[in-house]
Amino acid sequence: MKVGAISLGCDKNRVDTERLLGFVLEAGHQIVNNIDEADAVIVNTCAFLQSAVKESLDTVFDVRSHQNVKYLIVAGCLPMRYLSELSAEDGLKEADALLDNSCYDRIGEVLDRLQKGEKVVLTNAGGRERVKERVVTTPYHYAYLKVSDGCDNKCTFCAIPGIRGAYKSTPIESLVKEAEGLVAQGVKELILVAQDVTRYGTDLYGEPKLIDLLKALTALPVDKIRLLYCYPDMCTDELVDYIDAEPKIAKYIDMPMQHASDGVLKRMNRRDDRASLLDRIAYIRSKKSDIAIRSTFMV
Repeated sequence: MKVGAISLGCDKNRVDTERLLGFVLEAGHQIVNNIDEADAVIVNTCAFLQSAVKESLDTVFDVRSHQNVKYLIVAGCLPMRYLSELSAEDGLKEADALLDNSCYDRIGEVLDRLQKGEKVVLTNAGGRERVKERVVTTPYHYAYLKVSDGCDNKCTFCAIPGIRGAYKSTPIESLVKEAEGLVAQGVKELILVAQDVTRYGTDLYGEPKLIDLLKALTALPVDKIRLLYCYPDMCTDELVDYIDAEPKIAKYIDMPMQHASDGVLKRMNRRDDRASLLDRIAYIRSKKSDIAIRSTFMV
């Protein structure tokens, strides 16, 4: 069967899509880039904001309008957040299958069942997350490496813990093996992503292990490693010093600060206040390598 995919939302979702496409190939199917050539289309959705929900649904409706598409599979955060509504009798009738991200290794089974005329809903399968080879969809020289899923921060404005669940780190050895596979495909820059990269390992090893992971990854033949989403309260002096000193680590920290008002930060359930944020910025600015800071703020 010819299978196409559309990935919406964040870079973490892109990694999920790349793994899902790897499982499509493992099941013996063909991947196509043009929707007009596809027998089946997977839409890996986002549901973080209502605007993302609208984009996901609009994409589903657009795909369904293509007469050649026999099977439409809706995956990712939309069914993870709204499964009962989407799977109801008067729900998302355009979808032939609904999958959450625990079921991607069963995509071959899903396609077989669709060909038999079944409607498929698969969730909480606890399946195999790792694939033999991801289908990298970024430009050839870089790829994302998702080091964990879920989040324990529980910021009051954020839906992610309710969609993706608790923070779950991937073991260092598994990430190194995945990175080796990416390097073998020609990747020169690894971009580490998670809801909170700085908390990597706390659930699995009982303490933060980001620096240990970085040491293992810098031993690989990569030119650069970049970190996204370093929360301020865990962006420690030790981590900043390592970024400053290690040549393979990009001199760049993506540190979402969200606000500068102590009252707003408290209502957001953030662990920082204005003084601690200014302290983090000052320490980063004190480094000789001139580390760039990228951040997000709500206004």
